[in-house]
Amino acid sequence: LRVYNWSPRKEMWDEATPKFIDNLYTITALTWKRDGSRLTSGSLCGAVDLFDCCLRRVTYRNKFELTYVGPSQVIVKNIGTGARVILKSQFDYEIEKVDVMGKDRYLVAYTSSTILLGDMANCKLSEIMWSDTGGNEKFYFENQSVCMIFNAGELTLVEYGINDILGSVRTEVMNPHLISVRINERKQKDIEQCKMLAYLMDLQTISIMDLSSGVTVGSVSHDTRINWLELNETGRKLLFRDKKLKLNLYDVESETLSPLLSYCSFVQWVPQSDVVVAQNRDSLCIWYNIDSPDKVTMFPMKGEVTGIEKQGGQTQVIV
Repeated sequence: LRVYNWSPRKEMWDEATPKFIDNLYTITALTWKRDGSRLTSGSLCGAVDLFDCCLRRVTYRNKFELTYVGPSQVIVKNIGTGARVILKSQFDYEIEKVDVMGKDRYLVAYTSSTILLGDMANCKLSEIMWSDTGGNEKFYFENQSVCMIFNAGELTLVEYGINDILGSVRTEVMNPHLISVRINERKQKDIEQCKMLAYLMDLQTISIMDLSSGVTVGSVSHDTRINWLELNETGRKLLFRDKKLKLNLYDVESETLSPLLSYCSFVQWVPQSDVVVAQNRDSLCIWYNIDSPDKVTMFPMKGEVTGIEKQGGQTQVIV
């Protein structure tokens, strides 16, 4: 069997060392496995041979097996579960490096001109054009819909499964608690795409952008340093808290700002709703109708709230 390897840089086929097989005689059939990792041959004498075909195979942190079946294609296999993801450059660039990040869920791969990103949990892969930055970019995977890439004061957002940059903004502050991205998290009447971003332009100024159009739809200037912010799932309401622990609500459509709570140590939107749960010292505060920010229900409590869980239609506050 004569073997040829395609070289993207040379744009030509290089002949590798031939495979000599005793008593093979005439080959009557050849077929590849769809991912390119196996080759099966059938001979005139009825023999069927299965060949393992790869350029190299690497074990990554004793958890993943990386099989380079071609210059532009890598099979990533979870050794523990057996789950496999095929990472392939859509532009046929040679994949030079593969990393697994974000609690072993997300893939980051480099070529000479692009970055490949992947969510192994739902097999969504993306590839975007990317210039060489010397490896100084940092990746953030807190949002399950979007990968956030920060480099030299510029924040780039990439939606998994889309081979294009969703948005790019300049910011002085890069902290997952100071950036909120909402991507089609709740269906809305007469709105097909809801892709919103809220981020800090500086320590006291929030900018809100519609990522679908690239237009800034809101801006909030505050007199104190902001230490937390989050949009609701529709992108129409914004909660933010400053370093003095004062909680505020901003309505994007009406551009109105409403103070909600002082001494706020915890706050979160309840998933799949516009209900707000917050803690004020020894009180649990709930806004069932956030359109009426002055109407709050308060319950006495002890301890510190650490999170909210919603299961089976019921919402539980974890203390």
